[in-house]
Amino acid sequence: MPWVVDNPHQNRLQNLAQTTTIPGNLACDCFLPNRGILLRSELVLLSSYWHFWIAMNASQFDQLIQRFRNCAASLPDRRTGKNKHYTMADIALSAFSVFFTQCPSFLAFQKSLEKAHGNSNVRTLFQVEEIPTDNHIRQTLDSVRPNHLYGLFDDLHQAFAEKGMMEAMQSVNQTQLIALDGTWYFSSQSENIHCPNCSSIKHTNGECTHYHSAITPVIVSPAHKEVIPLRPEFILPQDGHEKQDCEIAAAKRWISQYAADYQVDNQTLLGDDIYAYSAQIN
Repeated sequence: MPWVVDNPHQNRLQNLAQTTTIPGNLACDCFLPNRGILLRSELVLLSSYWHFWIAMNASQFDQLIQRFRNCAASLPDRRTGKNKHYTMADIALSAFSVFFTQCPSFLAFQKSLEKAHGNSNVRTLFQVEEIPTDNHIRQTLDSVRPNHLYGLFDDLHQAFAEKGMMEAMQSVNQTQLIALDGTWYFSSQSENIHCPNCSSIKHTNGECTHYHSAITPVIVSPAHKEVIPLRPEFILPQDGHEKQDCEIAAAKRWISQYAADYQVDNQTLLGDDIYAYSAQIN
């Protein structure tokens, strides 16, 4: 699997890859244990997957929602007693639906629709039986590790392959291009808003920026404005390591753990200038 490293003065990858970010008003609550913000970033990547599928094959939307519901129903649930009124599937799908509108008041509006008309878009489009509150969604999902959704990335990747969409994404000489890049999805300079999973940058003026970031590999093609997200790799403190985790280390982990799952006959990894050194290329 060869590497193509971008020239920092030409930025050739800008015309190939699109990045997906979490709306700031949905990702600003970094708190302990702070796994929920990781899961929410996972939902954003999955929503971009869905948008691409809809653009290519809109008739399969209900089938994909059912795939998501089956996966969400198996998420670990730490609630007890009467607090388990809402199903994990409804909670996860309610959170997922928000990223299609990027509107923080979407669920509240859907509740008012349901009260006034007896139905809502969340029910008809996303098959949610009962809409939980925003706080209940956060409290329930924040303890769920994002790797519980990794299988859904693979299911969708397989579905795309079966429909011939991977061939449609091929580039010159039937090459499949996978772009690796790191992106921040949360940052804070507050002394009170950070957690053990945060990375940090200490500035010369004494301030410190805490942030969360991840490697978000995507299949790209010059012929398509859409990209196909693959399993991400979060940049987090690693057990047994004294140094802070970084994009290069996360990229190595992703290649070691997941690259073989997406291996085809003719594949090229794309990276910017941060990957332009011999140890990474080798």
